Amino acid sequence: NIKGFIAGRRLAKTDIISSGGRVLNVTETELSIKEAREKAYNAIEKIKVETKYIRKDIACRAMT
Repeated sequence: NIKGFIAGRRLAKTDIISSGGRVLNVTETELSIKEAREKAYNAIEKIKVETKYIRKDIACRAMT
């Protein structure tokens, strides 16, 4: 159920290059928000990029 959405990017030969801002969103759908959040973060860890900033507060308010 994992999906990734790419924005703010350009193609340079065979590489996808960031043109700044939020570039990649990863979403997951599961029966519980907690499980969806865990699976999304696991998928994010597998993405290899030079510089990566990951928000750690995603879905926190929904789980409280």
